[in-house]
Amino acid sequence: MRIISRSEAAEILTIKAVIRVMGDVLTDLARGEAVQSLRQVLPLLEGNLMGLMPGYLRREAALCGPAGVRCP
Repeated sequence: MRIISRSEAAEILTIKAVIRVMGDVLTDLARGEAVQSLRQVLPLLEGNLMGLMPGYLRREAALCGPAGVRCP
């Protein structure tokens, strides 16, 4: 697993690329070609939350995630 910083993410992910990939993934999900479990939310200290959203793309045979987002 690779963890990237906010600045690295901004360099790598353009809005056009994100929209294209999300369109593909949501289409796969609607066709039953992707699996996504319910989001897991973990309470952290000081009222923070961490959301985990794992998924699997059959066409890529790839595990996507767990994608983690920490919300202060």
